[in-house]
Amino acid sequence: MSIDYTFYITTAKTPNDLVESLGALSGDDDVMSPDEPGLSIFATSVDHPVVQADVEETFGFVPTSKVLFAMDKFHDDLPGLQAKLVRSVIALLNEHEGDAVLVSSAGPPLLLRKSGELYLNQNWSSWKTEPPKGLALDYQLAAL
Repeated sequence: MSIDYTFYITTAKTPNDLVESLGALSGDDDVMSPDEPGLSIFATSVDHPVVQADVEETFGFVPTSKVLFAMDKFHDDLPGLQAKLVRSVIALLNEHEGDAVLVSSAGPPLLLRKSGELYLNQNWSSWKTEPPKGLALDYQLAAL
């Protein structure tokens, strides 16, 4: 069984470019490698009208790509893997412009970038215990 995190983004880059940029950054131990133990990463274009409409209605933008991070919920260090996921998404945000959101199958969205403004879910416990490091953008804590 897995806990799924989906990163939706509006970008001119292809889904493969997003995964390749993770691979290029994976020499940094803080960023996930596409072959990370306990994790599967899939990237696709978002071209289904229902998915596009759902993201647009909920978050106010139409995504072009998504990256799905499927984590083994029984992984030995799930909190460490989740922290690495957040650092990886931050690396993607720093590298790729565009509106974006990170949603979880287990709860509310974790972060939202809209019109260049970054919002972190103030109710996610990980932001309280370990504020994000390495963000190139200023951010605000908000209810998402």
